[in-house]
Amino acid sequence: MAEGPSWGETSGLAELAVAVVVRAIREAGLVVAPQKTQAMFFFDHRRGLPPPAEIRVGGVSVPVGTKMKYLGLTLDGTWSFGEHFGGLAPRLEGATNALSRLLPNLGGPETRVRRLLVGAVRSIALYGAPVWAEDLAASRRALQVVRAAERRLAGRVVRAYRIVSHRAALALAGTPPPWSCWRRDTLTRTSAGGTCGRGVWC
Repeated sequence: MAEGPSWGETSGLAELAVAVVVRAIREAGLVVAPQKTQAMFFFDHRRGLPPPAEIRVGGVSVPVGTKMKYLGLTLDGTWSFGEHFGGLAPRLEGATNALSRLLPNLGGPETRVRRLLVGAVRSIALYGAPVWAEDLAASRRALQVVRAAERRLAGRVVRAYRIVSHRAALALAGTPPPWSCWRRDTLTRTSAGGTCGRGVWC
């Protein structure tokens, strides 16, 4: 990570730091894959977006963007996860629709199997939750997406119809709201020692 008083100087410092790292990697007998390299700016959105920029990695130009996908999470330069939630919504909706076709209200698998399949879909929504739970709680739109999916999933477990409310479906299915799980998990980790910042392990 490089920091500077201007976008251009910051890019230059980052390129210099990357060159040092690339040289050390090559001296160790390893090879860097520039085509897989990503770079992004961290910035204050109140000051506007950064200008187009790029850095050279092993002789290859790599654009410096305002977001990046890392370990399945979409990060953006303002330290928020709006882009992640935007990409999560269609994936979660698609998985929920597919599960609804597998679990009809009349007939279909028994409750134990339904809980297992619903748990698989919930894992999609919960991936990386300790990192972005705070941002989700502050985003009404993202919460609405998660609530809608949770209600439909719980309804598949108890064979409920659309008229059943969100809270009733979760209560009947014995499924706590996801943000309660995240809060409990965060408190458990904090009491054990080892969290900092936005719930990221240090």
